[in-house]
Amino acid sequence: ISKIKNFLNKKIINILKKQLVILDDIDKITTKSQYSIRILMEEFQHKCNFILICNLTNNIIDIIQHRCELIVLKSLESSDIVPVLDNICKSEKINYSKEILETLAYIGGGDIRVSINCLQQLSSLYKDNCTVEMVYNICDYPQPELITNIFDLINKDLLNYYFTPGNLFNLINFAKSKNYNLIEYELKDFLKLIL
Repeated sequence: ISKIKNFLNKKIINILKKQLVILDDIDKITTKSQYSIRILMEEFQHKCNFILICNLTNNIIDIIQHRCELIVLKSLESSDIVPVLDNICKSEKINYSKEILETLAYIGGGDIRVSINCLQQLSSLYKDNCTVEMVYNICDYPQPELITNIFDLINKDLLNYYFTPGNLFNLINFAKSKNYNLIEYELKDFLKLIL
């Protein structure tokens, strides 16, 4: 908040132009910080415009939501994300297969920012010779086969078992009692999927 305030207190050379503050992932900051941003928005409304980017508008305090124009962007298709990732790879001299780029697009779930961040994580470790399994591990995302296996387990063996996230540990105990082999890595991915 202090960095934003310092930026806003700078003198503007051209009085006719407003400053622009772009805040990403505003839905992930605390309520207290959001109230501080609201105060800044009111204090500097004459000389600054704010762009607030978030994934979940219901995590934004009402008073900020009422001061903003809501623009909802639809998720991108993988076919839209892969060419962007490919261009980044070419400009950064990174050699990844189309399969790797499609995996990054899949992990992003239509959010190009997530896909680019995953690409950055991956490229910091591997410039080439990367496998799809490495992508899932580095991006800390469960592989589709694991998700399929979990849903198969739920659909086949737990149809009559009352399941909610609240009784997750009962579910795990049930799986253990049926001698399902839930190794630690699969259990971590299972918890991510359910919660």
